[in-house]
Amino acid sequence: PNAMRIWAHVPHVGKLLVPFRIVLERSGAGNVLPPEIRLLARLRTARENNAVYSLAHARALARESGLNEAALAAAVGDDGDESALAPHERSALAWATAMAPNAARRRDDLYSELRRHFDDAQVVELTALCAMANMTDRIHNALRVPPEPEAEIAALNRPAAISAARVKAYLEQVLANWPDRFPMPR
Repeated sequence: PNAMRIWAHVPHVGKLLVPFRIVLERSGAGNVLPPEIRLLARLRTARENNAVYSLAHARALARESGLNEAALAAAVGDDGDESALAPHERSALAWATAMAPNAARRRDDLYSELRRHFDDAQVVELTALCAMANMTDRIHNALRVPPEPEAEIAALNRPAAISAARVKAYLEQVLANWPDRFPMPR
């Protein structure tokens, strides 16, 4: 994917960031949030950041994961019609919306509503997911990462789940090949 190509310039940074993002976004690797909440938050964050690359991939992942079109439209649509969503889904979208401009810390009302629907671990995971999505959106936007063709995006976003064993094997491989020393910049 084009997003991975940028990490070829700083591969050891990418080797650490990519699995963190994947674990937050995909099911099966220790998540505590329901998949639809993760998908809605990722979609809303990409919309709020006008992140064309991320939005294309998030839409494909949402569709592959079975998120219904009404929920997808509520997360990314400009009309703001969230009536088809459950209260906990609307709360997660509001949190993602506030996270995008770093305004969540000033929104006690949104935080209180979020706490009505999600436990401590879920709030932490949702907040980390939104923060990671904001960071990657900013990187993709700043570096002008173009989306791949639609068919390639669809192929890249299967399967929606990742096994804990796959993440562990990846991290073991990274550690086994981690250098003892890095060259110092001049």
